[in-house]
Amino acid sequence: MKRAHFSALAALALALMLAGCKQAQTRFFAEGSCPECQALIEAALEDAPGVVSASWDPASSLATVSYRPGRSSEEALQQALAQAGFATGYYEPDSAARSRLPECCRTPITRKLERPGEAGHP
Repeated sequence: MKRAHFSALAALALALMLAGCKQAQTRFFAEGSCPECQALIEAALEDAPGVVSASWDPASSLATVSYRPGRSSEEALQQALAQAGFATGYYEPDSAARSRLPECCRTPITRKLERPGEAGHP
Protein backbone atom coordinates (compact mmCIF):
# COMPACT_ATOMS: atom_id res chain seq x y z
CA MET A 1 0.00 0.00 0.00
CA LYS A 2 2.83 2.43 0.85
CA ARG A 3 4.43 1.76 -2.51
CA ALA A 4 1.21 2.59 -4.38
CA HIS A 5 0.82 5.77 -2.33
CA PHE A 6 4.41 6.80 -3.10
CA SER A 7 3.95 6.07 -6.83
CA ALA A 8 0.79 8.17 -6.91
CA LEU A 9 2.54 11.07 -5.19
CA ALA A 10 5.52 10.82 -7.55
CA ALA A 11 3.20 10.82 -10.58
CA LEU A 12 1.33 13.85 -9.23
CA ALA A 13 4.58 15.73 -8.58
CA LEU A 14 5.80 14.98 -12.12
CA ALA A 15 2.51 16.13 -13.63
CA LEU A 16 2.66 19.40 -11.67
CA MET A 17 6.26 20.02 -12.76
CA LEU A 18 5.42 19.41 -16.41
CA ALA A 19 2.35 21.66 -16.22
CA GLY A 20 4.53 24.48 -14.93
CA CYS A 21 6.91 24.06 -17.88
CA LYS A 22 4.37 24.79 -20.62
CA GLN A 23 5.61 27.44 -22.97
CA ALA A 24 4.19 29.47 -25.79
CA GLN A 25 6.10 31.17 -28.55
CA THR A 26 5.29 34.34 -30.45
CA ARG A 27 6.89 36.38 -33.22
CA PHE A 28 6.23 40.05 -33.77
CA PHE A 29 7.68 43.21 -35.28
CA ALA A 30 10.06 45.26 -33.16
CA GLU A 31 11.59 48.39 -34.69
CA GLY A 32 15.38 48.51 -34.68
CA SER A 33 18.29 48.71 -37.08
CA CYS A 34 21.60 47.64 -35.58
CA PRO A 35 23.42 45.24 -33.24
CA GLU A 36 22.99 47.71 -30.38
CA CYS A 37 19.21 47.67 -30.96
CA GLN A 38 19.38 43.88 -30.94
CA ALA A 39 21.08 43.81 -27.54
CA LEU A 40 18.62 46.33 -26.05
CA ILE A 41 15.53 44.64 -27.50
CA GLU A 42 16.60 41.19 -26.34
CA ALA A 43 17.49 42.49 -22.87
CA ALA A 44 14.13 44.25 -22.49
CA LEU A 45 12.27 41.10 -23.52
CA GLU A 46 14.37 38.81 -21.33
CA ASP A 47 13.61 41.05 -18.33
CA ALA A 48 9.85 40.76 -18.88
CA PRO A 49 7.99 38.40 -16.49
CA GLY A 50 7.52 34.85 -17.74
CA VAL A 51 10.03 35.05 -20.60
CA VAL A 52 12.07 31.91 -21.13
CA SER A 53 14.10 33.13 -24.13
CA ALA A 54 14.08 36.02 -26.58
CA SER A 55 15.86 36.87 -29.81
CA TRP A 56 15.54 39.62 -32.39
CA ASP A 57 16.55 39.33 -36.05
CA PRO A 58 17.85 42.64 -37.49
CA ALA A 59 17.23 41.52 -41.09
CA SER A 60 13.50 40.91 -40.59
CA SER A 61 12.90 43.09 -37.49
CA LEU A 62 11.11 40.12 -35.92
CA ALA A 63 11.36 39.26 -32.25
CA THR A 64 10.89 35.61 -31.32
CA VAL A 65 9.96 35.04 -27.70
CA SER A 66 9.26 31.88 -25.71
CA TYR A 67 7.26 32.60 -22.57
CA ARG A 68 5.08 31.00 -19.92
CA PRO A 69 1.37 31.57 -20.57
CA GLY A 70 -0.33 33.02 -17.52
CA ARG A 71 2.82 34.97 -16.67
CA SER A 72 2.98 36.90 -19.93
CA SER A 73 1.32 37.40 -23.32
CA GLU A 74 2.26 38.79 -26.72
CA GLU A 75 0.55 42.06 -25.82
CA ALA A 76 2.47 42.34 -22.53
CA LEU A 77 5.76 41.62 -24.32
CA GLN A 78 5.08 44.31 -26.90
CA GLN A 79 4.16 46.74 -24.12
CA ALA A 80 7.47 45.97 -22.38
CA LEU A 81 9.36 46.83 -25.56
CA ALA A 82 7.37 50.02 -26.08
CA GLN A 83 8.18 51.03 -22.49
CA ALA A 84 11.85 50.41 -23.32
CA GLY A 85 11.58 52.87 -26.24
CA PHE A 86 11.00 50.58 -29.23
CA ALA A 87 8.00 50.58 -31.55
CA THR A 88 6.27 47.24 -32.06
CA GLY A 89 3.49 45.97 -34.28
CA TYR A 90 0.92 47.14 -31.70
CA TYR A 91 2.51 50.01 -29.79
CA GLU A 92 4.34 53.28 -30.34
CA PRO A 93 7.45 53.68 -28.18
CA ASP A 94 7.46 55.55 -24.89
CA SER A 95 8.92 58.92 -25.92
CA ALA A 96 11.00 59.43 -22.75
CA ALA A 97 12.54 55.95 -23.00
CA ARG A 98 13.16 56.41 -26.73
CA SER A 99 15.02 59.68 -26.12
CA ARG A 100 17.50 57.76 -23.93
CA LEU A 101 18.29 55.18 -26.64
CA PRO A 102 21.44 55.51 -28.76
CA GLU A 103 20.81 57.67 -31.84
CA CYS A 104 20.92 54.74 -34.26
CA CYS A 105 18.19 52.97 -32.25
CA ARG A 106 15.89 55.98 -32.63
CA THR A 107 15.94 55.84 -36.43
CA PRO A 108 12.43 54.89 -37.56
CA ILE A 109 11.90 52.22 -40.19
CA THR A 110 8.82 51.97 -42.39
CA ARG A 111 6.09 49.70 -41.12
CA LYS A 112 2.32 49.65 -40.56
CA LEU A 113 1.33 49.98 -36.91
CA GLU A 114 -1.31 47.40 -36.02
CA ARG A 115 -3.07 47.40 -32.68
CA PRO A 116 -4.94 44.56 -30.94
CA GLY A 117 -8.43 44.24 -32.40
CA GLU A 118 -7.48 45.48 -35.87
CA ALA A 119 -7.71 43.27 -38.94
CA GLY A 120 -5.76 40.05 -38.46
CA HIS A 121 -5.03 40.57 -34.76
CA PRO A 122 -6.93 39.31 -31.72
